[in-house]
Amino acid sequence: AMQGLNKLPVVAGTTFRGEAYRTDNLPKEFAVDKKGRIIVRNTTVKRLSLVSASTERETAESFAGLAAGDLKLGSEARSKGYLLLWEFTVTNGRNLEALSASGNEKEIATLPGAEFKIVSLKAMDVQGHPFLNGYQHVFAVKAVQVK
Repeated sequence: AMQGLNKLPVVAGTTFRGEAYRTDNLPKEFAVDKKGRIIVRNTTVKRLSLVSASTERETAESFAGLAAGDLKLGSEARSKGYLLLWEFTVTNGRNLEALSASGNEKEIATLPGAEFKIVSLKAMDVQGHPFLNGYQHVFAVKAVQVK
């Protein structure tokens, strides 16, 4: 599988990924402070597996909202779930559009072992973002690929 991925077109640029978490399953790079805000504990993020993202922010937002439904928080997902909207600056991505089940996702993947440095984390105003409306804990994370 990796040989095939390595043959795909290399992509550099900005990609977006939406992820949802409970307080008890946040990635180790983050923690929740006493006010319920996410803080960065470690600025280096290493992705051990292939990670897909989109060149379209709205696609990532829709995936974050869908992923929140998988948190098993039921009706409390909007108040207790944490949504992370990643903006990755990718230097060695692979274009997956030709392989994507849905051709409109504009899907880009980073290979296993890709490392990123978190350069900013901030709470996000969800007004005007229909897929995120009503969620209380939404954070925008910017990260730059370093490996």
